[in-house]
This record gives sequence, structure tokens and C-alpha cells, in this order.
Amino acid sequence: MSVRRNKQGQPVYQCRARSHCQHKAEPLDAYITDVLVERLSRPDVVGLIPGAGPDTDVAGLRAELLVLEGRKRDAALRFAAGKIDGDMMEAISAATDADAARIRATLKEASAKSPLADFAATVDARATWEALPIGRRREILKVMRVVTLMPPGRGRRAFDHTLVPIDPAPAGAAGTRAA
Repeated sequence: MSVRRNKQGQPVYQCRARSHCQHKAEPLDAYITDVLVERLSRPDVVGLIPGAGPDTDVAGLRAELLVLEGRKRDAALRFAAGKIDGDMMEAISAATDADAARIRATLKEASAKSPLADFAATVDARATWEALPIGRRREILKVMRVVTLMPPGRGRRAFDHTLVPIDPAPAGAAGTRAA
């Protein structure tokens, strides 16, 4: 597959071999992004990340990070309700931010060789995904999924996700292919 422009000037994914299969790029990219972000948002995302040493409890660290984020939200609600003052809020924020930074550094070090490393230390997978450069996004797609683009048929205008099966990538396999 390659990205080209159709007769209307819209970016499309088109089969390189025979040009028999063409899908509009924007809805396809949005669909694939939604599938990947949903998977990367699950608590067990750390299981996808190889390279963590036996001394590093990646799942435990990620759980601890989520607890810290919850504490910070709780403190913000208490501040908004007038139950704690600004100094207390600043102290709570500073302590939780420092702990979270330490945990993120440990997680990043433990999973530095994986393109999925950023997702071990995040609570917002979509924001993390959108902050990544296109090259990293492609690498993640190759590691996680195999996207098959089925021919949409002549004259079909609307995006149909049933023509885009997205399967888990077998170990060592990668990419997007046309059927």
C-alpha cells in the first residue's frame, strides 16, 4: 500500500501492485487509530511491552502511577470544595508529581527498547498517541496489528470498517496489506 491522491485530490491508500484497491486515508487512519488507542488504554498494556527486567514490576509501577493520578484529582476536588487550602494543594501536587516522575523514569528505563514504552507510563493513551511522530505510530502499528484492506468495490464512497480487518500481529510480522 502507498498513499496517493485520487482524481479528486484526496489522499488514499492504494495497492502498489495493481491499483485495484483504494481507500480514503482520513477515515481509515481514524479507524485504525481508534482500534490501537483502545488497546493501548487497557490496564494490561504493560504485558505488550518486552524488555522489562525481572527486578522491575512494570504492572505494579503502572498501578502506582494510576493511584497517584487519582490522589491528585481527589486533592483538586477537595481544593475546589474548600476543604484544603492552596498551600496544601501545592504540597500534594509537588509530592505526587515527584513520585510520578520517578515512576515514569523507571518505566521508561525498563521498557526503553519497545516502541510501546510511552504507554506504560501514561494514563491518557490518546494524548500519548497524538503526541507521537508518524514514524513511531507506524512502528507501533507494525508491532501490534496486521491491517488488511479488502477491495471496496466500484463506486463505493462511504468508509466501511468491515472491509478493514485488523488482527493481532504474529510475533515478528508487521504491516498493512491489500487482499
